[in-house]
Amino acid sequence: MRPAQALEVSPKGEFLFAFRYLENGNIQGTGPIDQSRDDFHARQRVRVQVDFAMSEHLRGVYFIEMGETQWGRLGPVAGHGTGGALGSDGVCVETKRAYIDFDIPDTRLTFRVGIQGLENPSIGVGYVVLDADVAGVSARYAFSDSLSAAVFWARLYDLGVNNVAVKDSTGLDAMDMFGLMLPITGDGWRLTPYGMFITSGRNVFTSQALAGFPGMLSPAFAAGLSYLGTPFIEQYANDQSYLYTWWAGATAELTDLSPFRLSLEAVYGSVEAENAALTRRGFYAGAELDYQLDSMTLSLFGWYGSGEDGSWRNGSEQMPTLSTTRGFGPTSFGFVGTRLIPTLGLVSSSPAGMWGAVFALRDITFIPDLHHTVRFLYAQGTNDPDSRRIIGLTSPNLILGYKGAPMPVPPGYVTPPQTTTVSGIPLTTQDSMVEIDFDTSYRLYDNLELILETGVIGLHYGTDVWLNQDIGTPWKAALGLRYLF
Repeated sequence: MRPAQALEVSPKGEFLFAFRYLENGNIQGTGPIDQSRDDFHARQRVRVQVDFAMSEHLRGVYFIEMGETQWGRLGPVAGHGTGGALGSDGVCVETKRAYIDFDIPDTRLTFRVGIQGLENPSIGVGYVVLDADVAGVSARYAFSDSLSAAVFWARLYDLGVNNVAVKDSTGLDAMDMFGLMLPITGDGWRLTPYGMFITSGRNVFTSQALAGFPGMLSPAFAAGLSYLGTPFIEQYANDQSYLYTWWAGATAELTDLSPFRLSLEAVYGSVEAENAALTRRGFYAGAELDYQLDSMTLSLFGWYGSGEDGSWRNGSEQMPTLSTTRGFGPTSFGFVGTRLIPTLGLVSSSPAGMWGAVFALRDITFIPDLHHTVRFLYAQGTNDPDSRRIIGLTSPNLILGYKGAPMPVPPGYVTPPQTTTVSGIPLTTQDSMVEIDFDTSYRLYDNLELILETGVIGLHYGTDVWLNQDIGTPWKAALGLRYLF
């Protein structure tokens, strides 16, 4: 009989409140839903993680979340973000993660099994390929103090397309992801090469899962989904005899340059399909140089992301992404570097299709517990101006070379010969933007922080393919409270 062991239960979590005013935020809106955004909103989110540790070698983790709840928003009776209106107690507690960690006795091998967080290696400017909760298995083996290997398998979708009433049903309804990461530490440097691979059954591309694929489809296909509906994508994808996605990348850091710090990252990704119009291949590279002073850190970050050419028949030239909740965040307004709610950037959550540079003065500290960060960004697009437009969405064969019959456009949507802009292309080679942020945090108590974020964006469009370009200068002011326990 095994000896009894004491179970240690350790809760921790976060309460986050955000009050934001946004002026002229409809920079890319093309319809009445985008144009009716409220200028001011208040939101909150609660996260609680409970660790059930039997020992340092075995524990279970249950992580729940309530929100993001917008104050005053009625919403559905139950589900994500409900409960903000008068008397509308929301059924909105959701499981975010649930897994166990354990070691194999007398080895350096550890496992994590269950719904867990998964992200690509990063230098700290966000996760440009993947940051999501997935159901799967990950393992890590430490060969030495300087070399280890991490592998994972995640079942992203299993849609139940197979007909259980029919013997030997052949529905290909699963999407699986595999990955390998090799963290290596040397004398004054760190290097992490990695690779990820996704295999997809053709029946995964149905209305149940398409919402999760915009970063893997070309922007033209995303437009086809918006204007023609899921049958357009389903029929096209079902004609492919193969469809898979892969990424290869690396991060690196020089750690023995004090007071300097140099970090680099690069990744190439590809969606492979039988028809060229469904492919998506591109790359991203970024570098950051920091200089540490007594009262602040001077930082210079630059990046380049490949962009679209002028044709959609040969697919997309942007790097594919899967899910980036905490995506590309060099700034706290135009991109997703905010510490408050919502986390979406006004311009983009991805570096794809643009290049830019950010100069920042981070963690300016002259008074204890009071910190400031100032950022200056300039960016331009790398997409061809013609990629921002599709003519005649009623004829997919004219757009993408589709061999099937044209599908009708639902009433109320764009009809030829009007011009339709394409989402996923925030800037072209003729467009540019500047952004200035000033963010402040003050620690009221060890566990309670007051956060103020302000920002302004200047956009210059050099083409006439934007449907909504004369909106004024976007700016925001946001106040937040963050309680950690």
